[in-house]
Amino acid sequence: MFAVYVHAALLGGSFLVLFPLGVVILRLTSVRMHQIVQLVTLTLCLIGLIFAVIMSARSALFASFNWAHQLMGLVAVLALALQACLGYINHRAFTLTGKPTPARWLHLGLGRILLPFGMLTGAV
Repeated sequence: MFAVYVHAALLGGSFLVLFPLGVVILRLTSVRMHQIVQLVTLTLCLIGLIFAVIMSARSALFASFNWAHQLMGLVAVLALALQACLGYINHRAFTLTGKPTPARWLHLGLGRILLPFGMLTGAV
């Protein structure tokens, strides 16, 4: 039962508090602080995913990995990895050119979809 609470705290806290906080930090402080908060939060999500996979593998009911929460959670965490890559690509290109890149718009758009999707996943 401990693993369920750890999983819920890590992923719920990440999508409900830490990722939104990272967005606010970008507006109030620096890109570097945004990167740190978001990467630490991504790491917490990956740990939460590991807990989820272990719990699912140990449960006869969830081992088939075909429940909506499981599938949505996997999609959300994998999309977070893409989100981090897009953010990195945009940052590197922007520091060289000083101009917004297509990666910026993809990063912003995916973030606007991913935050509510992750929150919704917790409710399913």
